[in-house]
Amino acid sequence: MIAQLEPTTAESAPVAPIPIRPLSSDTALQAIVERLYGRTDDIAHDMVARYRQEIPEYAALDHDLLLGDVFAVSATNVRMLLGNLAQPRPLSIYEVTKISIAALRRARQGVPLEAMLHAYRLWARVLWSAVATNVDPGARAEVEAALTIGARILEHADHVATAVTGAYRDESAGVSQTRGLLARDTLECLILGGGDSLQVRGELAMRRVTVFDGNVVVILRAFAAATAGVAAVPEPLSASVVRRHVDILQTELSSDVGDLIVGVRDQEIVVVYPMRDPNGLSRLKDQCTRLAEALSDDVVAVGLGEWHADASEIPQSYVEARQATDVAIAGNVRGRYVAFSDVMINDLLHADQASALVIAAVLTPVEKYDAANNSSLMSTLGAYFEAGFNLTGAAATLFVRPNTVMYRLKRVGELTGRNPFDPNDLLLLVLAWKLRSVGARDRAMAA
Repeated sequence: MIAQLEPTTAESAPVAPIPIRPLSSDTALQAIVERLYGRTDDIAHDMVARYRQEIPEYAALDHDLLLGDVFAVSATNVRMLLGNLAQPRPLSIYEVTKISIAALRRARQGVPLEAMLHAYRLWARVLWSAVATNVDPGARAEVEAALTIGARILEHADHVATAVTGAYRDESAGVSQTRGLLARDTLECLILGGGDSLQVRGELAMRRVTVFDGNVVVILRAFAAATAGVAAVPEPLSASVVRRHVDILQTELSSDVGDLIVGVRDQEIVVVYPMRDPNGLSRLKDQCTRLAEALSDDVVAVGLGEWHADASEIPQSYVEARQATDVAIAGNVRGRYVAFSDVMINDLLHADQASALVIAAVLTPVEKYDAANNSSLMSTLGAYFEAGFNLTGAAATLFVRPNTVMYRLKRVGELTGRNPFDPNDLLLLVLAWKLRSVGARDRAMAA
């Protein structure tokens, strides 16, 4: 339950954020929050006492575990909820997702799902009781603020129950025990923002898993099963399906840097693919093409994130791959992969400034190379575009041979990981070049 949570720091993905409702009086809300903050430890002690009193499985837990981990996590999550109320913002996806990590740990300690759900309800009841006893009944604004807090507690508990049920489902289906897979809790720390911590790296080392600097995340995600008149709902991945898909991906995907890191969460299989530099993207894309074709009969979306140089950026590549699978599923793309570059282009067409900046950054390695080597790769790229992608025309503009243009364009591909002779990569390079040209023009006009 919420009482099983670990302190959370990352932010991510699969559970929808919980909206904060407008408050009638920020002052009244803040007054209640400050009173509750001062009683957080007492509230957490009351929660632990209720768990022990009403739930036999919690009463059977080790005394030190109850007064240590269960108490500390209960208190931490009271503070987390209060903090979100005092400074209105949705609960981060990562905060909600971390619940499944604790739930999986409790499941392995022998706490059944029914007991966990019972504990969630008790956590909410005890916190609501504390709210009710710390409200001035004569102050209408405080009463209204208390009702808002109560609704927020119920929303939070509902999302928590959903996340925990998913973790228990994976455990009971045997997915978490499938050989060769990274444990779900470790995987989530890696892809949700904790992969660079000493604790996570130590755990990975104990399991003989090496995390390299330079990675791309690939996601295999099941399409939702739809029936007439019923909304599509993703089917849970069974252990047999996971084993089949893992066998296929291990056949089709291989890195020349090191072993793949593979894990399962909810309806997706996550692959962390080590890659020294973006020049390896071409090889990975060829592999993903074969992978998507091999999985076409299983109705699986294949999403490909961007290459990132540091292991701490694995969460970013995960988010990118996740967005790519969103596009694949929304567009019913089967039998081929969708790369995050496709998502960026789509976003750019919808005037997304953040995506425009990312696309423009594709050519940053080329600009740096030109500056360091007094070369002219950027101008060659521009000439090639303006000549209608004609080597002879670009060569005439630059007063060089067509072979020289060919060599320079290949060098651009090596630096960016984007092949100027591949239609999809070419489109991204064109957009990046145009965005940079517009940016340079705007800077010149401002000067």
